[in-house]
Amino acid sequence: MASEDLHAISADWLKSLEVASSTGDVISFMSHFLSDGWLRGQTLSSLEKIRGFLSEVVDGKSRLERSSLRDFKIDDHTINAPSPFKLPGSQGIEGVQSAFTFSITNPAALGRGFFRLTQDVDGKWKALTLFTNMQDLVGYEESFTDQHGLYEGRTITWEEDVDTKFRAIEADPTVLIVGGGQSGLMCAARLRRLGIRALIIEKNVRVGDCWRQRYPNLTLHTPAYQSSILYNPYPTNFPKYIPKGKLANFLESYAVNQELCIWLSSTMTSIPMYDSLSARWTVEVQHGDQKVILNPKYLVLATGSGSPHIPTWNGMDGFQGTWYHSDFHKDAEQFRGKRVVVVGAGNASGDICQDFVAHGAAEVTLVQRSATCVVSSAAMEKTRFKQSYPINTPIEELDLRSNSMPLAFSLQLTKS
Repeated sequence: MASEDLHAISADWLKSLEVASSTGDVISFMSHFLSDGWLRGQTLSSLEKIRGFLSEVVDGKSRLERSSLRDFKIDDHTINAPSPFKLPGSQGIEGVQSAFTFSITNPAALGRGFFRLTQDVDGKWKALTLFTNMQDLVGYEESFTDQHGLYEGRTITWEEDVDTKFRAIEADPTVLIVGGGQSGLMCAARLRRLGIRALIIEKNVRVGDCWRQRYPNLTLHTPAYQSSILYNPYPTNFPKYIPKGKLANFLESYAVNQELCIWLSSTMTSIPMYDSLSARWTVEVQHGDQKVILNPKYLVLATGSGSPHIPTWNGMDGFQGTWYHSDFHKDAEQFRGKRVVVVGAGNASGDICQDFVAHGAAEVTLVQRSATCVVSSAAMEKTRFKQSYPINTPIEELDLRSNSMPLAFSLQLTKS
């Protein structure tokens, strides 16, 4: 299909969708979807669910009418301009995909979206997936103006400027971020760019310890070019699959280079309380040997989701050998010449089994509950990573395209 045709199909559909959106016409808006179409923002997968969400009345208006999405424009100036697509494992689902920009009336904001169109039984182009994402609040857009590196008319040094900003953050943080892993660090870096005072509290002694403390032979399971850090890409001579210690050191340097204010060896000591009158939280923090009360406006929990789940079996207490969760795997050498059983068949299991074999375990048995699809890293890179995240391509654009796919729909495609 010619690029002119792809653009015309996308533009016609988007123009019609804008009319429905700007007038708050839910029925007309829904007519732009396939019967099994998806609305990515809420991962809604049927016309009935999408209609119910958009029709819900908030402050006297439907959600669609209240948001008043408008000013839809095809995004012609990026790699996400109109293009053909074919979904893998989807029995031939193909069509047209494109990014677009839009504005929101309430609140006043700018956004970007992404859609995938296929033809229905009557040959009409309709949405298989639609994704909308608010990018900037009007008047508070992220600044991309280059800093010249001189401060207060050359009257203070960079070190003095950073120290002044850190003292202001510690005295009255607008945002408190709990957790100094990659998510917490990138959140703080974005907020700093927006001029918002953000303080991170991290329970470990050093930034990156959440990675240093993992099992010894861990590397990232995704290539470095797909796993980059906001504002600070990895050096081009980094390994393709970054070892955990190298990543930990990189995160530590990232925190310094991005001038992030972090309290290490610090934890919350009680459940935070929110006061609706002052619109602030009360958070008690143990910071070193001091207890500090903070009153941020916003609280971000970036503590991860990987807490160990340790099942119990009859006879565990009487077992004469050693047992532990993979989170606590540190030294395979102590099991040289011994028989080892690893329960579970995920990435950590595979890595730890390799570690036992490499350090001379007499026998290693992996126990899995159900069938597992095992794919080599080379095959995954060829069929997945390089397809979704081509090297030397703006990762923000690739993230937009990737995040526009509903996760539940991706799972359906994987099963098929």
